[in-house]
Amino acid sequence: MKMHLLRISILAVTAVLAAHGQTSYYRVTVPFEFGVNNQVLPAGQYSVGFNMASGLMSLACVDHKGFAGLVGFPLPAPFVEHGKKLVFHRYTNTYFHTNTYFLTQVWADDAFRKELSMTKRERELAVRMSNPDTISIAATR
Repeated sequence: MKMHLLRISILAVTAVLAAHGQTSYYRVTVPFEFGVNNQVLPAGQYSVGFNMASGLMSLACVDHKGFAGLVGFPLPAPFVEHGKKLVFHRYTNTYFHTNTYFLTQVWADDAFRKELSMTKRERELAVRMSNPDTISIAATR
């Protein structure tokens, strides 16, 4: 049942992206599991899709079963940095020596940079812990 729902979700987001015009993709390798859209995705190689016209994004794990359709808010310009990358917040629990990561931004090019809303879990951690570290992972060629 979960696999069937995953396939339907992938098809639905792909169809929406295709219906709104040209969709571009890049790949990025994420070495840790992370939270996005109230779900946890595994470490692995991801295909990041983005549609300039609609602003919709998709994140599909190439190595495992993981997928997320993303909607974000435009980041304010101007930017000194350029490139395709994913930006994460890392919360460190020094007592248990563990890290928890959340996807916070998707950069596709100079005109397409989106900020994602914080999940409930990230808001909880942000209240209890100090400011998170920011981790950027650039696209692979």
